[in-house]
Amino acid sequence: MAETRTFTFYRRVTGSDIRSGPCTNQVELSEDRRGLFLRLASTARFSILLNRSGVTGLIDAVANTAAAGATPGDVMGTHEHHGALRMRVTAPADGGAVTLTLAPGGDEISVVFSSREREELLGHLRGGLNLLRGP
Repeated sequence: MAETRTFTFYRRVTGSDIRSGPCTNQVELSEDRRGLFLRLASTARFSILLNRSGVTGLIDAVANTAAAGATPGDVMGTHEHHGALRMRVTAPADGGAVTLTLAPGGDEISVVFSSREREELLGHLRGGLNLLRGP
């Protein structure tokens, strides 16, 4: 039987894939409310499931990119088909923006969020974090 999705918490935020241009990205609460999915370019192929610690780490890494001289950060999560997966968080030189990069199975995507989109993403991540159950 296929998994039922209730979309208890489902948010979208725009960004720009460095190869193909503007894209929509999704932040979604898992059905068991123990994790938060981030789907870059709204695809399962470029998704990462983050537990509470991962969501907190991503919020911190994205928030810190606004600081001058911010250093890249890594956040660990899982992928449905590839297991443990690292997301790279970097700050482009233009300031205020953030780039999230995933490479499941060697296939890479990098999505840039402008400063406005970055703040929207942070709001969605914080909203999802508040709904998570368990540690």
